[in-house]
Amino acid sequence: MATHSSYRRNGLGLLFLLSALVQSAAGCSDEPGQPASSGEQAHDETPSGGVGDDDAAPATISVRGKVLDMGRRPLAGLPVHIGDHPLALTDTSGQFTVPNVSPPYTVTVLLGTSKTVVIYEGLSRPDPTIVAVDPSTQLRQAGIQGTLAGGGGYPEAALTRTSVQLAAKALYSATPGFSQPGENTFILAPPATSWTGPATIPGTLHALQYTYKAANDQKPIEYKGYGTLTNVSITEGDNEIPTKITLEPIGKVSFSASTTAPADYAVKQKTLRLTIGGQIAIELPKDPEPGPNIVYPVPAIGDAKVQVTVSAENASTGARSTTTKNELALDAVNATIGILPSPTLVLPVDKATGVNMSTSFSWTKLDGGVHVLVLLAGPGNPHYQIVTAATEARLPDLASAGIQLPPGTTYNWVVGAFAPFASVDAYAGNDAADKNALPVLYEAQSSFRSFTTAP
Repeated sequence: MATHSSYRRNGLGLLFLLSALVQSAAGCSDEPGQPASSGEQAHDETPSGGVGDDDAAPATISVRGKVLDMGRRPLAGLPVHIGDHPLALTDTSGQFTVPNVSPPYTVTVLLGTSKTVVIYEGLSRPDPTIVAVDPSTQLRQAGIQGTLAGGGGYPEAALTRTSVQLAAKALYSATPGFSQPGENTFILAPPATSWTGPATIPGTLHALQYTYKAANDQKPIEYKGYGTLTNVSITEGDNEIPTKITLEPIGKVSFSASTTAPADYAVKQKTLRLTIGGQIAIELPKDPEPGPNIVYPVPAIGDAKVQVTVSAENASTGARSTTTKNELALDAVNATIGILPSPTLVLPVDKATGVNMSTSFSWTKLDGGVHVLVLLAGPGNPHYQIVTAATEARLPDLASAGIQLPPGTTYNWVVGAFAPFASVDAYAGNDAADKNALPVLYEAQSSFRSFTTAP
């Protein structure tokens, strides 16, 4: 297995935040900001209200929840704390039960092997799904090789290539492999395909042949062929799974979209993917054209839809914001993609010292969304993920569980935000962590700061 370094499908980017923290420089900083007024937001769909507004809660409830990893796999044997109630342990299905709970309540889950503390604040629902993202998570990987036929012919002419990608429900991330120059073969080398769960998973291979302009501009010009191979099984560690995909002629249609972003944000990346049956089938080459607008030829695959992801960055702070829209028509005209401003960290200031359990962490709000405060130190130290609809949080006292904030230790911290979720209850819904299931998903990340704990 290999340590995860990118994210795609589940966990709503939490592992990405953790990975980014590991890679961030300890000295990164920004100035404390003030909450943005509603007039400063430029986006196409106001996420207020969002998914799953809360209903009135009874006096007490029996909480029957479950804890899953980033691949939606149950985690067994984890201690779960809710207030002063007796400790509960997750069973083999990742489920736990705590009776007689007065909402709103907070769930705290401990991943002992990595000293990860996962906290969901302000819950009222009786059936929360807690996604516990472990930065030390290992992903299964496999490679796929095979041959290609049909389309515009093989070996391919100059400035022609075939993109091959695996679609599977169990995948955590997938990137395309490509045809080999001068041959009729393709290779998806690890870690192009990665997942958690069983060692062997089924999927469908999609192959798309196209011509392009130049080595530094591989946006398709014409499509020469498209083909699939169903019922492909891949097993962890495999580097060669002989397969053959035959491509049939395919036409193209034009897709267009426009992006609006807050002041001081510049569009950095525009990515189109084709989805079939709600699963990502093909990721198209990045749009190299500068600016916020998208005009892109897409293959005319009858049952496909477009998923478009646009990312923007605040040049002065390094904060990033991404919007993903799903299930768009192949021939959509001027689809609107709105970018939300990222949370701004307020306190503690960058490089603060003397931080302890009473220190309050604060930031500005993402309207219509929930926030995830992430704190990470070096190996062997506890780190924290706190999911909250508020704009302030403190670390819990978990000394009784053997988790304490270590003295004189440098931490990095960042706040992620996700919308549209009306509450943490909505975020903790069974399907909320699958970004492909939402019509639109906003993901924002503040800049990074560091602090040192009290001696």
